Amino acid sequence: MDRCFLLVVGLSSCCATAAIRNPFMDMTSEDLTSFGQVVERLTRKSITMSEARCGPIDVAASRGSGAAYYWCTDVIKGTPNPLGLSYGIERWDTWSKYLATDYKVKTHLFDCFMPDVVIPQYPTPHEKFPTCLANRSYVDASGRRFEPIGNDLADRDPLSTFVKIDIEGMEWTVLEALTQDEISKIALLDLEIHWCLQQQQDSPATILKVLRNLLKDFLVVGSMAELDWMHGTGCSRSPVQTSMMSVSYVNRHAMFGQIIKDATASYFNLPSPGQCQGYNKDAKTQTGAALTICSKLYKSSYRVKQGLSFVVQNPLADDAGTLRVVLETEFSVGMEDFACKIGSDGRVTCSSGDASAVPAGVLLKEQLDAAKVNQYVVQLDIQGHEFIILDSLTDEQLDKIAELHITFNFCDATGGYEGYPLVVKVMRRLQYWGLITGRDIKFGSPRDRCGCLVGQTQVGTASYVNRIAYTGRRGTPMQSPDLLL
Repeated sequence: MDRCFLLVVGLSSCCATAAIRNPFMDMTSEDLTSFGQVVERLTRKSITMSEARCGPIDVAASRGSGAAYYWCTDVIKGTPNPLGLSYGIERWDTWSKYLATDYKVKTHLFDCFMPDVVIPQYPTPHEKFPTCLANRSYVDASGRRFEPIGNDLADRDPLSTFVKIDIEGMEWTVLEALTQDEISKIALLDLEIHWCLQQQQDSPATILKVLRNLLKDFLVVGSMAELDWMHGTGCSRSPVQTSMMSVSYVNRHAMFGQIIKDATASYFNLPSPGQCQGYNKDAKTQTGAALTICSKLYKSSYRVKQGLSFVVQNPLADDAGTLRVVLETEFSVGMEDFACKIGSDGRVTCSSGDASAVPAGVLLKEQLDAAKVNQYVVQLDIQGHEFIILDSLTDEQLDKIAELHITFNFCDATGGYEGYPLVVKVMRRLQYWGLITGRDIKFGSPRDRCGCLVGQTQVGTASYVNRIAYTGRRGTPMQSPDLLL
C-alpha cells in the first residue's frame, strides 16, 4: 500500500506536498549503508526468542516483506479477551483475517483512504472504521479523519491488544508519541516501516531513536526486509521507490512468567541432594507449592539459628505442613511468624503477636541488622511485594540469610511489583547471591488486571541457599543469554 506514491500521480494527499524532499535522498551511499546496518541490528530477532519461550511462531498470515508477521502463539492463546487493531487496510488484510479465523480474535480495521471497500466478514466478525492512524486528531484537506491510537486503547486492559501498523511512512510519528500506558496494553505489535518514501521527513536520528526505544518494552520475534534494503538502494534508485521492512514484536511484560521460569531453571547448577545432605520437601506454601530445605544448613557448624516468615495470610489455609512446623519438628529451629496484610495504599505491613504493624521491608531489615551472617532462614509470601523488598536489602543484610524461600506472585491485582526492569534486576541479584535448591511453578488462567497470560507462571516458589553459607565463597553472576529475555 504505497499511498505516498499515489500522491505523486495526484490521487492522494496523505503525506503533505510533493515538493517535500526526504532527507535520505541527500545521504551518501556509505551513510545509507551505515544506517541500514544499524537498523538491521535493532530489528534483529532477539537472541532468546524461540518457540520454547513463546510457543510455535506463526507466520501463516505473511505476504512478503511488506506484510510479514511473526506471532508468539502462546501469547495469542493466553491473552484474555483479546482485540486486534489493524491500521492500514485498503482492499485486504491477511493480518486480521488470520487472527479472526485461526484464533477467533475480534478485530477492528481502520482505513480512511478506501472507506467504501467492503472486507468480507471473518468467522469472528470484524468492525471497519473510516479513520486513519496519526499522532494526533485532525481532518485533512480531503475530509479524511485521523485519530491517535490512544483513543482505541483507552478502555483496554494491560497486554490485551494486538496491533498492526501499516501506514506508509507515518508510523514514526505515531510510534514516537506512544505513552507507557498505551505500550502496556499492547501484547503483540506488527509494523511495516519505511524511510525512503519521497514525502517522509523523518530524520535518520529519529528513526533510530524510535527503534531503540521500542526495544525497552518489546522483544523482536522476527523481521523481513525488502531486497537490498540495507545498502540504501531504495533511496538511491528512485525518489518514489521505498525501502521497507516488516518487524514483529512481543511485549516484554507478556513474558513475566518466563522470567521466573528461566531464572529458576536447573541449568543454574542446583546443589544435589547429596551435597545438601538431603533435601526436605515437606514444607508447603498456602497455595500448596513445595519448598526445598537444604538439610546441610541445619546440621553444620554454622547451623541456622532462627526462621522469619512474612506471609499475607489466607484465613482458609491450613497451618499443618507450613515451613514453621517442618523446621520445628525436623530441625528444632524456631520460626517467628509475621502476619502481613496489604493496605488500601498498596503497602504491605506485618506484625508478630500483639505488636503494632510495621512496613514489611522495615521489619525484615531490623531483624537482619541485629543478626549474624547466615543466621536466618527467611520466607517471603507477600503477593508481589517480594521484589520491592529484596531490591531494598543491602548486600550485608542479604548475607544474614542462609536460606531463602520466595513465593513469586505477580499476577494478583494487589501485587506490588513495579514491572519488568525490577523483576529482572532482582532475579539477576539472586543468581549472584544464591544457589537454587528447588522450585515449584504454578500455571493457570489469567487473574484480574495484571495481564498474566494463560499457560505462563502466575504463582511460583523458589528456594535458595546463600552461596557463602553453602560453599564458603561468593559466586560470580550466572546469566543465560540476554538474561531472562
